[in-house]
Amino acid sequence: MNKKCFALCMAFMMLFSLMLPALADDKSQVQTEFRIMIEEGDYSAAPGLDEDVMNILLLGTDSDGMLNYGRTDTMIICSIHKKTGLVQLSSIARDLYVDIPSSKITDRINTANSYGGPRLAIKAVNEALGLNIEHYVTVNFSGFEQIVNVIDGVDIEISHAEASAINQRLGKNSFSSGGLVHMNGEEALAYVRIRNLDNNFGRNSRQRIFLAAVLNKVLSEKKIGQIIDLIGVCLDYMDYNLGFGDIVRIAWTVLTKGITLEMYSCPADGQYYYKTIEGQGSVVIGKMDEIRQSLHAFIYGKE
Repeated sequence: MNKKCFALCMAFMMLFSLMLPALADDKSQVQTEFRIMIEEGDYSAAPGLDEDVMNILLLGTDSDGMLNYGRTDTMIICSIHKKTGLVQLSSIARDLYVDIPSSKITDRINTANSYGGPRLAIKAVNEALGLNIEHYVTVNFSGFEQIVNVIDGVDIEISHAEASAINQRLGKNSFSSGGLVHMNGEEALAYVRIRNLDNNFGRNSRQRIFLAAVLNKVLSEKKIGQIIDLIGVCLDYMDYNLGFGDIVRIAWTVLTKGITLEMYSCPADGQYYYKTIEGQGSVVIGKMDEIRQSLHAFIYGKE
């Protein structure tokens, strides 16, 4: 590692350690009481998985209010490979029908957060997919607008239909056609909330594209001041159980190794079907053995 990169990492760590206590007191209100209470660490983590891969569950809601409240519109497994810098984003279909842990309930996987918060969401994902997730980050999607504006917008390739959907949601002609467009925070928020063009898998794909665009822009520029500003904005709209040591390890991996980004949709084509459940509507029924095998092959490179 060259001296410039080392100095950048040291500056990042010192500045972040100074910022963290002040910013933690200023974040959005967080729900802590739930119908199903899960103890810290009771996550049903699968044993024997590669410890050089850190899996973090990213949870997003479109609520403007309390964090950890209600169902999650977005569930993404972020897998960070500590040795190589590979980052993988695996979207989980929110209508995937699963057993909710510590209960007799079978429901959509995105309801786990409403029953028991992010701890139950982790436990549900681990039990359904055979993973070892222990960390979560909950994001209030209303904060994405400010986050995008901090990095001066993002460039995303969109279709003509997506351009029309954004214009309709915002009530103005932001984009005359599809193609590579530059989005401000308001436009990006409208993009990730598009619902009426396709199914949940299409929406998940747009959310992965958006996250990749943000990540690639920030890391390609590698301006320490901009990264610090972005962290400051994000913390106001996040709840998380990552410790300072975890954050330092992630920052060290990203800043010293650079990243390669890969994306995956779970379940994959052919591994699910739709079924109407009385009182619950249409849900996604997964072929769970196939889903686990394919997801593990994606993350760990083997069946």
